[in-house]
Amino acid sequence: MIAQINFAGVPTSRVGFGCGRLNGGIHAAASSRLVEGVLKLGIRHFDVAPAYGMGLAEDVLGAALANEAVTVVTKVGIARPPQPGVKGVAQALLGPVLAHLPAVKARLVSKAVQSASRGQFGLEHVEKSFAESLRRLRRDRVDALLLHEAAPADVTAELTALLTDWQAKGRTALLGSGTGKVASGLTKFGEVAQYRWTSESLAEGVIDVVHGVLRYLPKVVEWTPEQVDDLALLGRDPADPLTHAGIAMTRVLALNPHSIVLVSSRNVNRIGALLRAIDWVLVSEPTETSCSTMQRILSNIAVS
Repeated sequence: MIAQINFAGVPTSRVGFGCGRLNGGIHAAASSRLVEGVLKLGIRHFDVAPAYGMGLAEDVLGAALANEAVTVVTKVGIARPPQPGVKGVAQALLGPVLAHLPAVKARLVSKAVQSASRGQFGLEHVEKSFAESLRRLRRDRVDALLLHEAAPADVTAELTALLTDWQAKGRTALLGSGTGKVASGLTKFGEVAQYRWTSESLAEGVIDVVHGVLRYLPKVVEWTPEQVDDLALLGRDPADPLTHAGIAMTRVLALNPHSIVLVSSRNVNRIGALLRAIDWVLVSEPTETSCSTMQRILSNIAVS
């Protein structure tokens, strides 16, 4: 059973699903099945943005969620591609080729990122973007609206007034800010702070939403005898390939009871295995000893 958190008065799961892997067009059916599978695992928090999935992730998510009791977060500030879905078709056609040409793929991805319309925080753009997001999500409100990669100068008095008015009218329950950077690179705004996890920093919003916990986790080459002893204290099997991932997720959730951790994968079984690897008892009732033991294990991983 996934632990719950109060998200603006709505209970939701402390593990959320990052929807950047959802795509429309020829991938829509598979993406819809992915959302359905995630729901069956007990995940009830979904994070999306206009630019995700070549501009179609919100459409897929809205159709798949229907009347499900979930929390949904979207963003403003990075524009949706001008022709949603067209790039997705090209990606599907070129994907098998680019898989064998990683250098070319890296250059194309870099150019795509650089060409994204960022910093779109003018009032007219924000109003149009949010209205379009609600339409595609098939909702009249969201549970949180985040400023996506905002700089301090983007958070003007006029923008703040507009967003707080929407919050007062119930169009969004919470406001916040999100970044792909670590907490120190986040422009704080509102109640939600979303950022890439590092063990050294917390943004300490009313609710922290962190991502990248597993993406930047070192791969275990071999457990040391000391680590094996520590694993035994936690009841962990060193032979289990998900042991260190489970410990990392457990530690993040235990350290901050007001946090949600985002995961993302196209493989539902992989997500399910990860959820089972989390020690939910320790998440709910962490002790100083257990947290220090987990930190000792993770900080001493020999990396390849």
